[in-house]
Amino acid sequence: MTPHLAHGGWAVTACILWLAGPITLLLVAGDIISDVPTQSMPMPFLIPSNTVHWWLQTHTPAYTTQAVALARAHRNSLTGVYMYAGVSVGANGSVTAPSDATLASKIHPLRALNLTVGVAVGVLQDAIVDGTATHAAPTLAAMAARNGLTSLMVDYEPSTDITSEHARRYAHFIETLAAALHERDVQLGMCVSSWGILTNFSLYAAT
Repeated sequence: MTPHLAHGGWAVTACILWLAGPITLLLVAGDIISDVPTQSMPMPFLIPSNTVHWWLQTHTPAYTTQAVALARAHRNSLTGVYMYAGVSVGANGSVTAPSDATLASKIHPLRALNLTVGVAVGVLQDAIVDGTATHAAPTLAAMAARNGLTSLMVDYEPSTDITSEHARRYAHFIETLAAALHERDVQLGMCVSSWGILTNFSLYAAT
């Protein structure tokens, strides 16, 4: 699973390391991994980019406190974060999200460190298939802009209905959401993989 950002163009990230605790995933999109000198890293980790984003877990206040402390302690090693904060798209395009006050408690301490901050968005498969997920685009865009987010990251990894039609419907959702976000100068990212409908890279790149 490798997320990549879309904001006019596409930027593909390098790798993900699985960790425990408040960091669920560590996403590396640059030429530095934590504080390890680049000369000690194997060549596959050296990629032409200068951004490093960490995935953080912020579902509880305790996790949020730990995540902010971790980001502050390693501020020189990263440029931004993605976080799981309980945002999702459900049936008929309904949006579930924490209150603005709760989101602010997670986002603002990280933005104060001059980091970019993106929030993961889960999506109900039925809403993608029946097309109603697109109804969520205006609500998600408004939420992102209102709360000072720099991006949303769609974490949609279906394991059933692996068809070209499913991929096209998902691409339509991505295209619709990207248009709504870009009007507010917010980036959109999506998780991709080597299996299922997430292998249709050219289809998603066209969005």
